Amino acid sequence: MISEMELLKGKPIDLGVCKVYPLTLNEIVDMTEEKYNQALSLITFNKDRLQINDEELNKLTDYEILLAYCYHQSDFRELFFESVETFLKEPIHLHELGFFYLGDLEEQRIIDENVLKRIQEVIRKQNFLSTEKTEFKPANDKAAELIEKIKKVKEKLAKQNRDNELNLSDIVSIVACYSDGINMFNVWDLTIYQLYITYMRLIMWDEYHTKYILLPHVTDSTSLDLKHWATKINLNKK
Repeated sequence: MISEMELLKGKPIDLGVCKVYPLTLNEIVDMTEEKYNQALSLITFNKDRLQINDEELNKLTDYEILLAYCYHQSDFRELFFESVETFLKEPIHLHELGFFYLGDLEEQRIIDENVLKRIQEVIRKQNFLSTEKTEFKPANDKAAELIEKIKKVKEKLAKQNRDNELNLSDIVSIVACYSDGINMFNVWDLTIYQLYITYMRLIMWDEYHTKYILLPHVTDSTSLDLKHWATKINLNKK
């Protein structure tokens, strides 16, 4: 289980075979947001994005297709290896027998299908991405409602390139301008997870106070669905 405290602290997640490092905004600026998005897309690779029509290829797992791409296409291999090194902070190798590994082969730090899935899960968490192909079952109706709101926020962020909605720099400026203790000089030390959690807390705080102001002006206070801003955010997708 991925520790929410470690995610909030910005601590690397130790999977035994490797550590998965969260990127700070400083690092993303240095590598460029474009390369960050590219690295994120490659490391969380799944075959559904390829829209494969071949029945035989569809029988292959994500890992098997990724191996084939890396083995036969040097350009793709170079980009994928670069993306892995971005988040693991060490080189990855492809063995001729068909598996990935880290360090010296004698160390037996093999990146098999299960390890890759765990790496991808951590990276999705660290970078506030949805856990693809994973169904979340909330513990109760309140948790389900909050998760639905979170989904809507992330959907809005995901539309940035299509509908000119909020992009990463917008979120950075909002958090820097309206969060206590965070400003344009130190916001760059935040990880993506820390940034989005702070942003969501701002949304919850603003929503509460906006509805609170309206209370004297409505006949039925329950219509506002007023909930206090100090509410637990349950982001556990397991």
